[in-house]
Amino acid sequence: MIWLSALVVFGTVGVILANLGAVDSELRLGFQQMIHARIPWLLLALLWGGSALGIAAILRKRTGYKFAVLGLELAFTGLISFYFLSFSFLPAHELAVGVGDAFPDYALLDQDGRLHQADASTQREPALYIFYRGDW
Repeated sequence: MIWLSALVVFGTVGVILANLGAVDSELRLGFQQMIHARIPWLLLALLWGGSALGIAAILRKRTGYKFAVLGLELAFTGLISFYFLSFSFLPAHELAVGVGDAFPDYALLDQDGRLHQADASTQREPALYIFYRGDW
């Protein structure tokens, strides 16, 4: 059982490291979790599950090499969990325009190349502005 836990934990660490060092054309299994999720719960669950298997293996039979393998697993699991839970790929954001604030001036191109602009001093009808961050 310790080898299964090692395979799960170190395989997940390998996937994470491969994705952290990859460029867009080289993204591997699990990249959707790392890019699109603020916290990649699936990858963390694999790490935690693998570490739990290692702890169960220690509880069944205590041998020296199992302690060494489990120690490495717990170190990697702790460091990666700390990284993903403490830091995120996207910075915390705040609304720049609050409710009731005047909307700032803008001049933006739409998807067809037409310029849309508005001046804060110009009277205009109420509108709903939606800003989509995109997916890059």
